[in-house]
Amino acid sequence: MNSARFPFGSCLLFLILAATALAADPGKIVLIGGKKSHGPAQHDFPNGIPLLAAQIKASPTFAGIEVQAFPAGFPSDLSVLKNVSTLVCYFDGVQEKPAPLLAPARIAQVQKLMDAGAGLVCLHQASSVPPGNTTIPMTEWLGARRNGMADRVQANIALKPATPSHPICTGLIAFSYEDEFYPTLIFTSETSRVTPILWAEIPPRAPRDRVVAWAFDRPNGGRSFGFTGGHYLAGFSQPQIKKMLLNAIAWTAHLPVPDGGVESTNPLQK
Repeated sequence: MNSARFPFGSCLLFLILAATALAADPGKIVLIGGKKSHGPAQHDFPNGIPLLAAQIKASPTFAGIEVQAFPAGFPSDLSVLKNVSTLVCYFDGVQEKPAPLLAPARIAQVQKLMDAGAGLVCLHQASSVPPGNTTIPMTEWLGARRNGMADRVQANIALKPATPSHPICTGLIAFSYEDEFYPTLIFTSETSRVTPILWAEIPPRAPRDRVVAWAFDRPNGGRSFGFTGGHYLAGFSQPQIKKMLLNAIAWTAHLPVPDGGVESTNPLQK
């Protein structure tokens, strides 16, 4: 039988091979940093992004995953953000001028990722938007936002897993460490889609009255995670914070979180 006249078999083989290749695609995680704005080892995005990227690469959970890091900020060529499994943002959402997400092209590109069901992780001030801003749909992306430079608390804080059954809480225990947290967040009205991950005993308020880390199941199946800590570079090496962040990145990328939580060895030291 002439395959040129009857190309169905060839087409079927092509479709099978293409589907196999697509299924075998392990995904891509992109990390975006920004300009350093504070003192030594504070808001140190240019070093924090490589450290977190190294921890991801050193974890068996992310074996085969492509990891791209842009420590200084968004790349000029936004096409590299296509087909991202999870986008990790760690930058000054307000204090960097101009604010990183005010650029319409960046908003549009992140929106495309959100529409496609990609994951989103925002650390520290990356969840902040300029006061009164209506162009950055952070609440729709992340489940919450910080409006401008609202209140903040810098202290040694006691933290506790808020929802032990959630995959991001796998392997986490109560702990204390020093960081700067943002107590006041504006959450989405779709509260059933928000899951608290960490409670913080933030003085002078009553114990466990503030959510400082949360998961958000977006309506289209995409997953997001926010954490208002991350002021100090040292926090990324704190065992519970490190595990939580790696768990969150895996969960937002729709990767299984192993029993005991995501492990990583031989991280980059700064």
